[in-house]
Amino acid sequence: VVTGYTTQLRKDITGSVATVNITAAKQLPVSNSEQLLQGQAAGVNVLTSGVPGGSNFVSIRGIPSFGNSSPLYVIDGVQSSSMSDINPNDIESISVLKDAGSVAIYGVSGGNGVIIITTKTGAKGSSQVTYNGSVSAENAARLTPHMNATEYRATIKKLGAGVDYGANTDWYKEITRTGISHQHNLSFSGGNDHTTYNASVNFRNAEGIAITTGFQQLNGRLNLTHKALNDKLVFNVALSTTRRNAELGFNNAFEY
Repeated sequence: VVTGYTTQLRKDITGSVATVNITAAKQLPVSNSEQLLQGQAAGVNVLTSGVPGGSNFVSIRGIPSFGNSSPLYVIDGVQSSSMSDINPNDIESISVLKDAGSVAIYGVSGGNGVIIITTKTGAKGSSQVTYNGSVSAENAARLTPHMNATEYRATIKKLGAGVDYGANTDWYKEITRTGISHQHNLSFSGGNDHTTYNASVNFRNAEGIAITTGFQQLNGRLNLTHKALNDKLVFNVALSTTRRNAELGFNNAFEY
């Protein structure tokens, strides 16, 4: 288990540390990496906005009485405020530090817990090329009941109030759709006794159930390790880039 700046055997850990089952989590059709935490670690709560590409609320050990409740993210040793820009296929492991030990390691910024993410690195041996992809569809399972045009006309006639503009529009039908999402991931890894590498490119296109919601995201990542001077000198290079175009829709559309 990754704990701060080192790793420990689970049987030797005295603090409250949880690990996420990455293999099981990746079977889910998630639109961003933060959703990998849902239902995978006790005490970790993830509240999604419901809009693909929208912000998610993550809390550890509940909501504090004051101040910011977001945990600290540490990605390959670098502190960050979010993990949504990481390609889920690039994640090797996720550890969640939930007790005061995380504060001792990371200071005040770790007061709400720490989520430590390690991305994949290459291994010496023959080069490998891996592709995986998925397609998913979403529909509204249930909508709130409402009157159709005929029922509404009967009601305003009975009450003697209201205006009939002559239309027969079903607004739920107008603002919803079948959301089709697909993602494609291509990775390259390999190396020799001195240099190992892992590179990946990921493209995601996610459509929301509501029209004008969804996003397109392109991720690229390179992890390169080179050893010199009889392995006494180690160079680690990590490069990543993300480009996202998102439509977040109109939050009050269903209410109106």
